[in-house]
Amino acid sequence: MSNPNVLEKMSSTRSSKTKRESWNKSWDFVLALLGGSIGLGNVWRFPYLCFKNGGGAFLFPYLFFVMVLAIPMVMLETSMGQRVRRGLVQSWEIVPVFKGLAVAQIMVSFYYNVCYAVIMAWCFKYFQVSFMSPLPWSTCGNPWNTNRCVMAKKNIESSINITTFENSSHTDATSHAINSSHNATTTIGVTSSATEYWFRGILDVSPAIEVSGSFRSNLVICLIAVWILAYLATFKGIKWTAKVWVAAATQVIYSYSVGSGILTTLGSYNKCHHNFWRDAAIFSIFNTMTSFVSGLAIFSTLGFMANYQNTTVEKVASSGPGLAFIAYPEALSLLPLPQPWSTLFFLMIIFIGFDSMFIAQETIMAILFDNILVLRKRKELYHAIVCFLMGCIGLTMVTQGGVYVFEIFNNYGTSGWCMFLITATECVAIDWVFGFERYWVEIKNMIGEQRGKYWLLVSWKFVAPIICIIIAGYYVTMHKPLRYRDYVYPPWAQAIAHLMSFSSVIMIPTYAIYSTYTTWKNGGSFRKLLGQQPNEIVKESRRVV
Repeated sequence: MSNPNVLEKMSSTRSSKTKRESWNKSWDFVLALLGGSIGLGNVWRFPYLCFKNGGGAFLFPYLFFVMVLAIPMVMLETSMGQRVRRGLVQSWEIVPVFKGLAVAQIMVSFYYNVCYAVIMAWCFKYFQVSFMSPLPWSTCGNPWNTNRCVMAKKNIESSINITTFENSSHTDATSHAINSSHNATTTIGVTSSATEYWFRGILDVSPAIEVSGSFRSNLVICLIAVWILAYLATFKGIKWTAKVWVAAATQVIYSYSVGSGILTTLGSYNKCHHNFWRDAAIFSIFNTMTSFVSGLAIFSTLGFMANYQNTTVEKVASSGPGLAFIAYPEALSLLPLPQPWSTLFFLMIIFIGFDSMFIAQETIMAILFDNILVLRKRKELYHAIVCFLMGCIGLTMVTQGGVYVFEIFNNYGTSGWCMFLITATECVAIDWVFGFERYWVEIKNMIGEQRGKYWLLVSWKFVAPIICIIIAGYYVTMHKPLRYRDYVYPPWAQAIAHLMSFSSVIMIPTYAIYSTYTTWKNGGSFRKLLGQQPNEIVKESRRVV
């Protein structure tokens, strides 16, 4: 008969040896959850996916996955961290054969922060130029513009003018007016000034991924500033169709930070009897509501821009950076005194982006300091080294061909089939190998008897892992070549993209094989390897250097 208080003993033993940091106030944890997970994914990714996949038809599977996947996994990961009160790697000693999960999760967090810092660098650049008059994306005739550039502005009679500017070597410009009834004369082959500023003025995109081009000096400076701020802020530690359903599940996993190790790490700073049940509910409500509110705001903006340009919403809607750095800025440029509005918008993006980046960085550093205790003696130095290395990788994304590298990280390193396999493996490890009933006893030891046992039983043991495996299979079997706008990545780049996803997931079976072999070679207990002898885990946890 196993000892049901194994996790509590691990927690107390760990605390007595290393005195792991704890949140100062009970609300610090839920605020950290909100800051770490509510970010750019809610602001630009959710509205785009909702629109792209049928609006109301997308909301049903989204809410379904929130109930059966997101909220249960938030409770699973935060409760695990809180009960063990140890680092991510040590937490998986309850089922040692699955410790490779921790390595997979830290790699996901690493990829996440590398590309997130690049997004923040873009935001910094837009924030900087938001003080200029006129806003650089609101006009044509700039060095980065072509003769296809069109600029929009309002005249005194509230009519809408779209003026086509030739480049500096041309003298004749063609103007097309759209009157107040929105009757339009269209120009074929034109691009908006906001679009040209993003692709030509900011990114200066090269024709292909193999053409890296030169560094974008302004973005390099912004990226350095981002990592300096990230270091200063964290170096002291804490204080209807299948496609619709796949898109909804992907957004839920992404926006709730499930499977990245962030939730487990944040939970490990809770005191043993902290009410994580309440916090998980609050966090889930706020996360979902933020997505909905963002969706309403963005749909209004996109609808206005579509009507303004006498086109369809599909023409002005785009995912990710395209939405934040093209559609929004263009809409802001039409407001009276657009500079303060633009400044406030990008300042908001910077704030919510930094929250998520700081939490992910803390997850990475906590794993290093928890497993290599000698690093704690020079925490500031090693933290600076890690930030420097991640910044160096990010430099590959601020060249002319950098956006192609960014898309690989963003689509394959931090989301996609790898995240679903990681999440499914978590469920199997805790609820099938460790055992749901044993884990429920640990939950009761923390916060007492709670309603929802059978909901979590069905979700953790059956619904969540089955859904994750099916969607991971869908990603693999229904794979389409990665594209960026009209550019299709070459086969070698596609291979690198899939290797990035594979690089995290492969750690799970690799460690399982390694631990099984070493256990067999040393004559160890396979029951211990599967977490069937928790008293042995307690003894091992006392050997803390």
